[in-house]
Amino acid sequence: MVFLRVRPWLVFTLLALAACTAKQKKAPEWLSSQDSEQTTQLVRHLRGLDIAMWEIGQRYEELAAAGERENWDYAVYQTGKIRLALELAVERRPKRAESAKMMEPALLGMEKALERRNQLSFRQAFQHLTATCNACHVAEKVGFMVVQPPEGITSLIHPSHTKATKE
Repeated sequence: MVFLRVRPWLVFTLLALAACTAKQKKAPEWLSSQDSEQTTQLVRHLRGLDIAMWEIGQRYEELAAAGERENWDYAVYQTGKIRLALELAVERRPKRAESAKMMEPALLGMEKALERRNQLSFRQAFQHLTATCNACHVAEKVGFMVVQPPEGITSLIHPSHTKATKE
């Protein structure tokens, strides 16, 4: 029998998406030239930054696991996806751009640390990234959303796919 591990955040996200009934009458600036029923529905599903933050949170956990397992390529991949998700979120909600700018040095620091491919550099950069996430939350007046490194490795990637160079 196959057992699937269901994460509480995933269940919450799916329920939140299903329960989302807020209607937006007009598309935001980034879609304003495409004002249609489909666009309005798309905007309603994407909402503000909350969906992007759920994605970033998952990728943050995967980044933590990748670094701890020294799967540097996967860590680089997750860092890039965090950067992309944040860029797209700010494109949708430009009023968040100023706060989001504070993430750039932390992401750049992570990218540089991953080039070194060692635990100490990774852990220092990850600690800085975590602190910066929390500072951004405070700046956006959602400081009650405290980011903490995951306890233990909770990666979706199986351990056999890590440390491929160490045998």
